[in-house]
Amino acid sequence: MEDLSIYKLHYESNEDVLSYQPYFTEVAIKTRSRIVVTSSNQWDIGESETHLINFDLIESSNLELIDQVKYVMAWFVRQVSPAHAHTTYNAVLKFLNECDNLDDESGKELTDAFSDELLYYFSSNRNSHNKDPLHRIRLWYLKGVRLRLPLFQPDIGRAIKSLSLKGRVKGLDVLVNIPGKSPLSSNKLFDLRSLLTKYQDHFSVGESEFWKMAATWVFITLGIRPIQLRLLMMCDLALNIEKTTGKKSYILNVPSAKKRHQLPRTRFKSRPIPTFLGEMLQSLKEFNVKWLDNNGIEYNETQIPLFFLLPYDRAELRKETGKTEAFR
Repeated sequence: MEDLSIYKLHYESNEDVLSYQPYFTEVAIKTRSRIVVTSSNQWDIGESETHLINFDLIESSNLELIDQVKYVMAWFVRQVSPAHAHTTYNAVLKFLNECDNLDDESGKELTDAFSDELLYYFSSNRNSHNKDPLHRIRLWYLKGVRLRLPLFQPDIGRAIKSLSLKGRVKGLDVLVNIPGKSPLSSNKLFDLRSLLTKYQDHFSVGESEFWKMAATWVFITLGIRPIQLRLLMMCDLALNIEKTTGKKSYILNVPSAKKRHQLPRTRFKSRPIPTFLGEMLQSLKEFNVKWLDNNGIEYNETQIPLFFLLPYDRAELRKETGKTEAFR
């Protein structure tokens, strides 16, 4: 099981399509004290108490992905305690179910998407005080690398292996450099936030600079992808005002990234955002509505992007708002 060297992809003789041959084909595996039946998606690996690994809980229909996840988990079931294997699987399951770009991918495309999702997950959980899930996911991924499965890449393994997972995930700033994938360092992110804060009041809603500034705040606050920004519609911004205190709170319903065989905007994650960002997006939304109304354009908030540039008259806008432009 340790010596995998061939990516089991081949062209079928009668069809010009790429076919995936599964790595995990065993109907039962021997653990330290018993035989575990693995012919279904539910593995009862417990010894003195019940520990169930349920692959049906993975929110993906990608058989290539699930097959290689099973292959690595089979090693854990064989080599470690049931409690250890079960806890590892729960951490991996949570990671997999937060991935957006794995369905319907295959081969190198799946490998690239999986690598991206792993780095995004470590980045977005860098401030977590509970280091155990990331630690378990890292060990699981490194085992996949050692098993030479195509989904698990050595360069990504070296990157996450270099992380320090004591308390905060501080090591992410010094990941092995992977062009186009490594996140901003803490210092660069701090500098960017400081610059945005400094010039936050220099732009008027409706100016392209305001649009860009709001989009940048969304990117660094929520860690979303460009395609998700493009999929945001005006209806996705929700405002709640407490009756007793009048306190405002904002939620942004972020659509999952589009998949090849799934319609866009079919899955969402509700993300709370800071009040200042909510007010900025609310101003942008109100400006869009006003422009559409003034131009007699009928609209549906579910179909109008939250971020879109308008052919407005800049001079008239500046005269109306009394704001001065920056960086001129």
